[in-house]
Amino acid sequence: MVLFNGEGQLKSDVPRGVKEPGEVYHLVDHAGLRYVYADATGPMSPHFSRNFRHFLWVDGVIVIIDDVRAHEKGNLQWLLHYEGETDIAENGSVRVTNGDASVIVKHLFLQNLTIQEKEGLADHAPDTKVTYLSFETSESLNEAKFITAVIPVEPEFSLPEVTALEGHDMLGVRIRSGGKQTDVYLNLRADGRIMHQNCIRKLNGWETDAYLVAVTRPEGADDEDWTNVERCFIGYGSVLRHSGHTLFASMSRATACLELSPAELSVALRGQPYLRAEVRPAVMPQRVTAEGNAEVISSDNGVITVVQSSSMATRRPG
Repeated sequence: MVLFNGEGQLKSDVPRGVKEPGEVYHLVDHAGLRYVYADATGPMSPHFSRNFRHFLWVDGVIVIIDDVRAHEKGNLQWLLHYEGETDIAENGSVRVTNGDASVIVKHLFLQNLTIQEKEGLADHAPDTKVTYLSFETSESLNEAKFITAVIPVEPEFSLPEVTALEGHDMLGVRIRSGGKQTDVYLNLRADGRIMHQNCIRKLNGWETDAYLVAVTRPEGADDEDWTNVERCFIGYGSVLRHSGHTLFASMSRATACLELSPAELSVALRGQPYLRAEVRPAVMPQRVTAEGNAEVISSDNGVITVVQSSSMATRRPG
């Protein structure tokens, strides 16, 4: 979790509760990609007007994005609670080992965080003290985007290569693993400050109004060739296009995951109670499938139309 000036949820909330509880939205588990968006602003509202956490698990890496905005400037602390032992590398990454299990925690943004070792109370054991780590900002801030990679260590496989990406109004992560490359882009103009066409940005060639985009292609493939994309994730967006070609379009904001190949195109779709979207792949597949409540209603002339109806709540990350 993220603290503000060392403070979290009010202690008085424990016996009395809060008016605005936290919520979880946009559950996606499709084509080897998992995503969930959690809004914890309500319980932390004395400190934050935005307190959103996004989990994107892809290619053996769990990317955690904490999008926070405080009412005033202060010290932000990203806490890491763990069981086992830690080893802090010179580059600031932390390896946590517990028995045969091991994981690497690597902060990509914010950079230049200081690491403090602190002591707190054990979970469900208030008489036991345990050590945890606090990654702290070196200057007072009222807004930040923390992007953290959690990399499970599997001895039989090579570690994924995880690097930071940064561009105009964009932060991102590049993951190379198992012969695949996934680029994750966070659109800084689509985080709630502007919710019309001004939030459309080009993210390494991808033109979109989405808050979050993840594109997977074979490692070494041409970044300028959108036709080599094998999987595409759109987090709360209505359009995704490249080189003048619209790959995905919807009349309302949607969260979607597409798996693309000449043999099959599969779609997972989340959004408003009723949602209609179009997909225009480079090659029309032999088979088209939709996950969950989504349904393919047409597939001709290079356009695949999918509709989805659901009573699950949805909300923009802003």
